[in-house]
Amino acid sequence: MVKLAIELGRYDTLVFGRVLEQDESLRQKEGLLLRHWFSGDRRFTIDSSYGPSLDEYRLHIRGKHASRDNEEFWFSFDTKEEAIQYVEYIRKGVAAINAEGKDKTDVAVVQLERIE
Repeated sequence: MVKLAIELGRYDTLVFGRVLEQDESLRQKEGLLLRHWFSGDRRFTIDSSYGPSLDEYRLHIRGKHASRDNEEFWFSFDTKEEAIQYVEYIRKGVAAINAEGKDKTDVAVVQLERIE
């Protein structure tokens, strides 16, 4: 069982998706930082706050407002290269969240669909 499953796509500079599954332990009422890292001069965060949304620095997953749980998220980047890199950030972040607390030989893999 995975803690977080994301349906994810990209078309040119647009990254979009939705949360398919999320363990309730990841839901936070006041904001919860799940993953945060830097890549060069860019930072990226996955957190739980209000509801699913995406911007150039973070993916917000299901949070305080359960009525927003099934909303799609999207963001248009300046370049196709930025969008491609961001998809990788999301993929790695979700994989890291799903791997937390597991034996390294038992890592859950989340299937992400990339639409080009």
